[in-house]
Amino acid sequence: MGPGINGGIQLKEGRGRIALVLGGGAARGAAHLGVLRALEETPWEPDIVVGTSVGALVGAVYCREGSPGQAYNRLRQIALRIQSELEGLQTLQRLIRITKLFSKESRLLLLEDELGLKGLSFGQLQRPLYVTAARLPSLCRQVFGHDARASVVEAVMASTALPSRGPYRVGSALYLDGAMAGNLPALVALEQGASCIGAPPILNQRRNP
Repeated sequence: MGPGINGGIQLKEGRGRIALVLGGGAARGAAHLGVLRALEETPWEPDIVVGTSVGALVGAVYCREGSPGQAYNRLRQIALRIQSELEGLQTLQRLIRITKLFSKESRLLLLEDELGLKGLSFGQLQRPLYVTAARLPSLCRQVFGHDARASVVEAVMASTALPSRGPYRVGSALYLDGAMAGNLPALVALEQGASCIGAPPILNQRRNP
């Protein structure tokens, strides 16, 4: 393994495409913001981005903006807004508010309006993005991004569909949170020809690649 970007990203070196892989776990959203900050300070630039769950959301914004700094600023503003909305709330009120944040309606509003992804297809992004979700009933991994005409919002909605909030339908299929099919989809990056993979080390867990 090569040296990490500012100690934050581990690199598997080699020839071929460079991939940034962002895993799942809502609490790791802040860590992904740190990755974007690190990318601002290094010449290392991924050719493709692979994301699941919250990593799919962050990856979509990065690939839309094209610049890690711009993506960081947009996501940080939203994180600060959510934090301010939760401050001062009692435990039950906070729980109710957090539950609403993960509803289909709130996620769709966030993706389309606040993150500027409305109407975007994968082919319109600044760099290639691959998003994973768990397809029902088998929970096998589904990869979105091969079809340049496919909706980015639909893919991210599927990838962030927490089981407690119910599955999300894309076409005739139902999907749940992509982390259920593997929390760090490095294998997807390898399948796309990547031989240099960057991933936040805190995401390296004993799960399927």
